Amino acid sequence: MAPERDAVAFAVNGVPIFGPEDGPGGDAVAGHEGAYEEDRQHIQLEERAPIAPAPESEFHLEACLLAIKALDQKKLEEELTRSALSLGHQGMIMRVVAPLAQKLGYLWRLGEITGAHEHFASALIRTFLANISKPFGITDSAPGIVIATPVGQLHELGAVIVSATASSLGWRVTYLGTNLPAAEIAGAVAQNKATVLGLSIVFPENDPNLNDELCRLRSFLPARTEIVVGGRASGAYQSALTDIGAHVCSDIRQCYEVLEKLG
Repeated sequence: MAPERDAVAFAVNGVPIFGPEDGPGGDAVAGHEGAYEEDRQHIQLEERAPIAPAPESEFHLEACLLAIKALDQKKLEEELTRSALSLGHQGMIMRVVAPLAQKLGYLWRLGEITGAHEHFASALIRTFLANISKPFGITDSAPGIVIATPVGQLHELGAVIVSATASSLGWRVTYLGTNLPAAEIAGAVAQNKATVLGLSIVFPENDPNLNDELCRLRSFLPARTEIVVGGRASGAYQSALTDIGAHVCSDIRQCYEVLEKLG
């Protein structure tokens, strides 16, 4: 049974994310074989067609994008606040912030924005989502989740978005940031007594070391620790993710559903 949500959380019916594809703008959230005993069941999710953003969501999205291109902190904060008031906490994440992360990656690949724009947006959105999530009043008895990106995964916006989503569902979130080795991630899971680890894998999708790193991470974790993985590049590491028993989410809606069922 999922933890109770604060009244400010809204139902999800949003746009697929997990960060921009193979570039800055986001990421979105992720043993040696036989080293642990697998006794968990994979969560089955219903397949649903993505729903296009409403005109109101598009307005907020474009306004945020213009503020990022102008590196206008005040304007971006104002637009994020307007979208939260208009769409609610979860609606803002699903219909504005998530597609914004995708759009940033697309524009980066076209050369229309730089890494500076991505870092600007990630830093401000991380702070904004952390502040807006504070009213949820998570208790010490809430289920714990650690969210990070493994070594070589440098982009964080998707992981930040998942952190805010988990918080809205009543999870006790520990956000570690990017580019962390397996032992340090596992240590944080143990120290925080987390039952779930969320990983974001976005770019690159051809890291020759990441498969082994994922298996090493699984071997460091308790057998009952669930691993939830998201991000555009996660499919490139499907073999290792299958070996470690990860729940692989194609978008933020699926991540929401998995966390609801695991909570």
